[in-house]
Amino acid sequence: MPFPSSPNLPSSFQSTIEKGFSFSGESLHSGQKCEVSLAPSKENTGIRFYNTDYPEHGFFSLSPACLLPGNLATIIAHPEHPEARISTTEHFLAALRAFELDNLDITVSGGEIPIQDGCAAFFSQKLAQAGRKELPAKRKWIKILQEVHIAHEGAETALFPSEYPQFQIEIDFPAPAIGKQGMSCFLDADFFTKEIAPARTFVNADQLEQLRQMGLIKGGTLDNALVVDGDKIVNPEGTRYPNEFARHKLLDAIGDLYCAGLPILGRFSGKKSGHNINRMLLQKLFSDSHNYEIVEAPPLYLPSSLKD
Repeated sequence: MPFPSSPNLPSSFQSTIEKGFSFSGESLHSGQKCEVSLAPSKENTGIRFYNTDYPEHGFFSLSPACLLPGNLATIIAHPEHPEARISTTEHFLAALRAFELDNLDITVSGGEIPIQDGCAAFFSQKLAQAGRKELPAKRKWIKILQEVHIAHEGAETALFPSEYPQFQIEIDFPAPAIGKQGMSCFLDADFFTKEIAPARTFVNADQLEQLRQMGLIKGGTLDNALVVDGDKIVNPEGTRYPNEFARHKLLDAIGDLYCAGLPILGRFSGKKSGHNINRMLLQKLFSDSHNYEIVEAPPLYLPSSLKD
């Protein structure tokens, strides 16, 4: 069945895609061509990845145990074989979370998810075309029971108990073209597709040479990233939203938190946050069993909202 155009309630049942599909493209950091294939899987399988560059290691399940440190991308790897890593997963994972996909087998060649359009619009379109198939098992959620908070190098992230999934981001950059921005929402597929997925990744112009010397952003172009130069946006078309930078940070957070392996029933708050502190937040969440419980009852959604 196709995804509903405007879902207000999450599904009570687990899901996968109706039909498998593949895509390819250039990677952001290595600049090499990478290929990704998605195949449906049965209930209680979870989201599984397979790096075909290391065929002997097989599939591994998405979980905090597979997260590797990284400031410029969300990097996952086989927990027992860290060389079998897959980088730049955040935009792709955010789309899987927003479209309520619980069970998939995903194969990746080239070690990185292609950057495509620098956001999640491409992935959202492909998932909508693939369709969603419900499975005969109740969805499981990670319910937040008490506040979990991390502060690190001027950034903060936290998870709070909530009756529905909620995300809130605040950013503050020295570049006047960015400055202070905010964004909050209740997540559903329609809202994600229209308001979050098109928000592109970004970089400061004065960082470009340093990043290239580090062997990064070899595939970066104005077609897949916003480049900020002080009070100017280098991209001729400018921004898609007045607060596109905050929206993209929220997009990243949605993808990062799905590395928990299940959707989180709680409220996420991030201030000047990024991939690494989001990873640290998940580690702290699962370090104490009093922080959470696994539940089957779905949350009730409030109407989608957006705050600039």
